[in-house]
Amino acid sequence: MLGGIPKRDIDALQHYWTVYPSLKASLFKPSGRKDYAKLSVAPGQLKETIFNHPEFTAFSKLMDKVFTKWKTETTAYAKALDKGFHPKQEIHGIAENLLKHYTGRQLTDKYAMYQHMMDYWSETMQDDMYELTADGWKAGKEVKRIEKKTKKGDKEIVKQVAGIEGLEGRLIPTSLIIQEYFAKEQKAIDDLNTKADTLNTKMDELREEHGGEDGLLSNAIDDKQKISKGNLLIAIKDTGKRNKDNAEEYDMLHAYKKLMDDESEIQSKIKASLIALEALIIRKYPTLTIDEIKTIVVDKKWMHSMDQRIRTEMDNISHRLTQRIKELAERYETPLPKFENEVTDLEQKVKTHLVQMGFTY
Repeated sequence: MLGGIPKRDIDALQHYWTVYPSLKASLFKPSGRKDYAKLSVAPGQLKETIFNHPEFTAFSKLMDKVFTKWKTETTAYAKALDKGFHPKQEIHGIAENLLKHYTGRQLTDKYAMYQHMMDYWSETMQDDMYELTADGWKAGKEVKRIEKKTKKGDKEIVKQVAGIEGLEGRLIPTSLIIQEYFAKEQKAIDDLNTKADTLNTKMDELREEHGGEDGLLSNAIDDKQKISKGNLLIAIKDTGKRNKDNAEEYDMLHAYKKLMDDESEIQSKIKASLIALEALIIRKYPTLTIDEIKTIVVDKKWMHSMDQRIRTEMDNISHRLTQRIKELAERYETPLPKFENEVTDLEQKVKTHLVQMGFTY
């Protein structure tokens, strides 16, 4: 009521202070009132202070070791699997082992970790394991074209999905094949896309700046405020040869055409590069060795996904502490007497306005 954060609210976070005993002293200092404290850092610096504290980093490293131990055991175990195993039995053992590794760990919820494993099993790993138990690791050599079924009247039409998006590896997503073997080719495509985006941004800016009613590009813009290549060529033709009267419009139309031509050329390169990359991907799958397949599926797919999920869970622990301290600081930032004074001032202003308006009370 008189300012400051009650120590009882701070003490309610004791499960954190047990792990970070000196962090508490780094965040709070006496407020001058018994059983109350105040922040010793600005609210905007809370996250940085917590995340850079030695006790926080030490605990994070400890929890990284916990996950790494489980990951190492699980990776070796999973790579030893071969066709004919029982997927449900195997995931039970893998998930129970994860539960065991996080049992008794401070600040962590072992069942939350377990749930992450079971969610990933349901979303992805289950299908992979059933493919493995049916045909073994050689299933990783297979890729197929995705088919979409649509209805046209009473007929069902099956159409293959074109391009890289239409490829589906039986065990290995095309994204991982690209990541492992064709990163250079993908980067070249990404760079081309960046250039195309830059050119499109420049064209957008020119349309916005010069596309008004009397703008230099007004003759090329259609009702939808777009410039098609056809409209642009007509406008250029209508402008005629460059002279002192039409120089600005002539230069602007030709500058826009240059941007449009360059963007079109880049799109052609992107299309050709994607076709070439698609061919490389299709040819790569059958050449994969069993060891390569195991590394991609277990290390790059399964364990990478679980690593991300567990790290998110651990990050949430720290975010919850940061958020709770922020809430306490904001809740007790303004003392009650100050609120009362502000209410009194506002009440007086309202009364004054009412009197001016002719109201009596």
